[in-house]
Amino acid sequence: MASPGGDPIDLDTLYGLVGWWPSSPSEHGAQERLQRLRVTISTLLEKLGVLEALKARGNLHILDVMAGGCVAGAAAASVLAERGTRVRLLCVDARSVVEEAPGWLSLLPEAARGRVEIGFRRGDATRLPRLLGEGELWDLALLWGSPLPHLSPHRLLLLLAGLRGLQPRHGVVLVEQNNIGPKMLVYKYFKEVLVEGRALFIYQHWDAVNGMAVRLVYELPGMKYLGVDRIRPWDVADVAAQVAVFYENVSMHPATDYARVWVVAGVGPRSGAPSWRDLLGTVERLEQGSV
Repeated sequence: MASPGGDPIDLDTLYGLVGWWPSSPSEHGAQERLQRLRVTISTLLEKLGVLEALKARGNLHILDVMAGGCVAGAAAASVLAERGTRVRLLCVDARSVVEEAPGWLSLLPEAARGRVEIGFRRGDATRLPRLLGEGELWDLALLWGSPLPHLSPHRLLLLLAGLRGLQPRHGVVLVEQNNIGPKMLVYKYFKEVLVEGRALFIYQHWDAVNGMAVRLVYELPGMKYLGVDRIRPWDVADVAAQVAVFYENVSMHPATDYARVWVVAGVGPRSGAPSWRDLLGTVERLEQGSV
């Protein structure tokens, strides 16, 4: 067995091993998710009272952040395009699977297909103002597929600050996240050694500075060492509290996707919230103390 080092595991490699929920248009499971999410997202937007207002804008910009293959973004785009709105969808992720996102276009309902444009951008979601620039505003933003465990509390703060600065006053964000922390505490789901798909995780230590569990990752069979994975066991109340810093109207909704999940909705970015540039230096200094 190779000696563990501290280099983070490549996310493309990690997702290829664990077989978590599918998101790219080439996967049959993701195509089934698209149909479920069309209903889930449409219902949520209607419940929030924003569906008609978004539809009425005529030209809508949707941003799917930490998107994977962008199944949630495609679902949201098709829901609004079917109602006559022209939609520009941009999918952002650090993984290469995001490059498959334009493939959703041919799989959307015919009524939506001609009104949707799909693009992608690879990069760090906590650096959105640098990655996307600040000249374009996004009416609806999504963080879907329980992506937040990849982020420390500091980095989620940065992501939300950057996102809030890229949305107009009517902007809406939907953050879908499983309740991981309570499952570990109440149902005793935490395991020091865990097998998921072809990945073996071994808990190494708790990074107190960033609030994340550090795990060593090995490929099965053969126990080839691949690197370090850091995971934050988020609970939905913590997520809602952070969203409330940047959005005026925050609510929490149970939903169904790959499992029973929660969606934290933020409507109306706060004008007086701290900016991404204000927070960046503070967060970087905090992270330098990582153990």
